[in-house]
Amino acid sequence: MSSQKFIPHILIVLAVGIALPVLGSLASVSFVPDWRLPHEPLHSVIEALGGFIALTLSGILLTKKNANPKKLIMYGWHAP
Repeated sequence: MSSQKFIPHILIVLAVGIALPVLGSLASVSFVPDWRLPHEPLHSVIEALGGFIALTLSGILLTKKNANPKKLIMYGWHAP
C-alpha cells in the first residue's frame, strides 16, 4: 500500500479517536451530570492496564515485523 493511500485512513482513525471520547464525555455530562467516580485506586488500575496493553501490542507488532519484514512493512509505524 502506498503512503498516499495510507494517509486518509490515518486521518479517519485520528478523527474517530478524537470525536468518540469527546462525544462520549458530552453525552455523559448531559445525561448524568452528578455522577463521579472518586476511586483513585480503580482509576490507577485502569490506566495501568491501558499502558500494559499498549506496550504488549507494540511488542507483538515489532516481533511480527522482525519475523517477516516484507509482509508487515506497512504496520511498522504502529510500533517504532
